[in-house]
Amino acid sequence: MLKLSIIVPVYNIEKQLADCLDSLVNQTYKDIEIIAVNDASTDNSRNILQNYADYHHSIHIIDMKNNSGPGIARNCGIRAATGSYIGFVDGDDWVDLNFYEALLSSIQEEACDIAIASISDEYNNATSSVFRYIYNQDITIDGKTALKLLTKSCNLGLFITPIMNNKIYRTNFLKQYNIQCCDNRSWQDDFFSYFAILYANKVRMVSGPQYHYRQRISSITHTATSVNEKIDNCIDVLLKIKTELFVRNLYETHQQEYNSFVERCISSLLVMLRNTPHDNNSDDLIYLFNKIASKFDMSKIISYLDNERIYKFFNL
Repeated sequence: MLKLSIIVPVYNIEKQLADCLDSLVNQTYKDIEIIAVNDASTDNSRNILQNYADYHHSIHIIDMKNNSGPGIARNCGIRAATGSYIGFVDGDDWVDLNFYEALLSSIQEEACDIAIASISDEYNNATSSVFRYIYNQDITIDGKTALKLLTKSCNLGLFITPIMNNKIYRTNFLKQYNIQCCDNRSWQDDFFSYFAILYANKVRMVSGPQYHYRQRISSITHTATSVNEKIDNCIDVLLKIKTELFVRNLYETHQQEYNSFVERCISSLLVMLRNTPHDNNSDDLIYLFNKIASKFDMSKIISYLDNERIYKFFNL
């Protein structure tokens, strides 16, 4: 059996952490190491990790000196990983018990760099679920097609989420191309996933197993920053992707996918604004569009705008 490294960033999630760890220590695939990166938690999360590690020797704890955010914590886990494959789970989420066995079987069978599973959003303390992404059959695609599905630069009837956690990756592949998260506290998944998918030779979509994404008000992606800070983080990550494409001499050949990805992220910001109603919505829109106009070539972005999303936002 080939070892799998599962990286779990942990920060102040004492109420949800046991659900995550229970789903990992009870995986049907047994040759795993669980790298729990304690991101300077101030609640009881560190003690919970230690209690599990005392009984489950597959759990290894890394303590960050300062709270650095999930991206830096994941990068720390990648450096420490000894497995042939790597997966990521946020400490307040969980996975099906056969999740990694199914993904590992598929990624090895098809000799892929990445395997992807479905995602289920979990609401009201996991009493109700909604599929966010679902794959009804096993499909293998080349990396070029996968990048189009990630960036939505073409519509083939299914898409790939930038979320890192519903996937596993070949470790040597990540290290060969130096694929890591950026240091932003949100949208860091988008940076990692853009380059992981861009460099992948083959990608496998796997039906059946699910990643369970807990929707809670206090999570980083929902409330930890103001609306303007979330906009700033998104724009900053997109600019970092562009800079990295230039550094790697890839921008000229991937302009279409990059500009389409910008549109996808802007559309996600619009959905966030729509779902966060308050008295300053118009100010937030002005702030967003001023940011876009000052940082991007609008003639290129407009050519990839999804007009239907804009119309829906304004109820047109």
